[in-house]
Amino acid sequence: MFVGDIFLRSFKNRSDFKPRMGACRLHSVRESPFPLNGVVVFTFQCFLSFRKYVAPALLGFCVLASFQTALAAPAGGESVQISGVPATAQKIPLKVQDEDRMSSLKSVGGDFSYVITFGKLTQQQFASLVAYFKVGDGAQLDPQRIYSLEDFLPAKMQALVYRRLEMSSRSVESLMNVDLFYKNNGEIVSAVNCWGTAWEMVRDSSAKTPFMTFMASRRYVQTVLQSPEFSTEVSVADGHFGDMSLFLAKNELGTKLQHAAIFVGSGFYFERTDSGSEMFFRIVKLEEMTERLKKTFENYYNDIGEPQRIEIVTELRRFGTSGAKPLPTAAEQFSVKSSPDKTYQEYADALPSDINKAQVSLFADDRLGGGDEVNVVDMVPVKIRIHPTLHRGEIDPSDAGASRFVKSN
Repeated sequence: MFVGDIFLRSFKNRSDFKPRMGACRLHSVRESPFPLNGVVVFTFQCFLSFRKYVAPALLGFCVLASFQTALAAPAGGESVQISGVPATAQKIPLKVQDEDRMSSLKSVGGDFSYVITFGKLTQQQFASLVAYFKVGDGAQLDPQRIYSLEDFLPAKMQALVYRRLEMSSRSVESLMNVDLFYKNNGEIVSAVNCWGTAWEMVRDSSAKTPFMTFMASRRYVQTVLQSPEFSTEVSVADGHFGDMSLFLAKNELGTKLQHAAIFVGSGFYFERTDSGSEMFFRIVKLEEMTERLKKTFENYYNDIGEPQRIEIVTELRRFGTSGAKPLPTAAEQFSVKSSPDKTYQEYADALPSDINKAQVSLFADDRLGGGDEVNVVDMVPVKIRIHPTLHRGEIDPSDAGASRFVKSN
C-alpha cells in the first residue's frame, strides 16, 4: 500500500480529529475559501499522480545514477587521488606460461601490477590530468568515456606497460678467448633492466624517438643520474610525474644503485622489475619495491663471507629543470665507442669488425656476491608508434623486435 493511501485513510477515519490552535489552524468548511472535500480530492489525485508517474521516474533515475557510479568507480580496489582526481587502484595478476619463469617472477614479487581507473571525468578533472601528465595540446574530453591511467601516460609507457621483453643473445666466440680474470661466456645479449627503462622514460617518453633496450654499469649510471648537471633531488612529498626514484643499497662504504623507477602519482611508480625474460613493465607501489629489495639483503654476506648490514634508501630526482642538461642517449653515454671506461678494453678489441661498437655496451658489475662476468650488451632501438585508431602508443608492428614484447597471459 502506498504511503499516501495510508495517510488519507487515517485522516478520514479520525472522527475525533480536532484542529490545533495556532498558525496552522484548520479552517472550517464555511471559513475556507475552498471546499474541504475539494482539497482532499485534489490532494488524493496528487498522490496518485506521484505514484503513477513521478515515483517510477525517480526510481529509474536512482538506478541509472547507481549504474553510472559503478562504471565510474569499479567495485573493490583502493581509493586514490592523482592530481586531485579520485581514482580506484586494483591489483591484477601478471602471468607467464613457463612454470620455472612464473616461479622466478613470484619470488621477486613481480607477479602483479595495478590498474588505475578514473571513470568518467568532468572538464576540470580532465584538464587537471592533462596538465599533470603533460599530455600536450589537442586532447579533448569524451564525457561518456571511462578513463584510466594508461589514457594519460606518454606513448612509450603505454606501449610497454603490462608487457615483458624476451631476452635474446648471439654467440661471439672471440670473446671467450680473452685472458682476463672477469670472463665472458661468448655471448652478446639483448635486454633492458630497471634503470635502462627509467633512463629511456626520462630521456624521451614520447613516440618521436625509439625505445632503446640497453644495460650499463650501475656505477656509471648512478654517477650520471645523481649528477646535478642532469638532475635535482626532490622530496617524495613534492614528487611529480616523471621524477625518477633511485633505490640505493647503503653501507659504511657508501651507496650502490640497485633499482630505478618513474614516479606516476599517489605513491605509484612505473618500473621494469628486472632484466629477465619473465619480468614485466608495470605499475607498482613504492613500499612494494622497497620491501622487495630489503628481502634481497636480509642475509647478505660480502665477498669474503662476512655478514654485512645493508640499508635500502630511496632518492627522488627531477630531470629537465631549468639549466639542467638533457640525458644523452645510451649510445652516446655508455657504448664501447663513447664510454670513458676502458677497464675491459681487451673485450672491446676482441669484438669482430662487423659489430658496431657504437651500439654495444661493455661492463662487469659487482653483484651481490661479487662480480664474476663481463657483460656485453646490444643497444637495440625499438620503434614506437601511435595507433591510428586507438591513438595510444604501441610497439610498431613493423619493428624487427616487436614479437619479443609479450603481454601477460
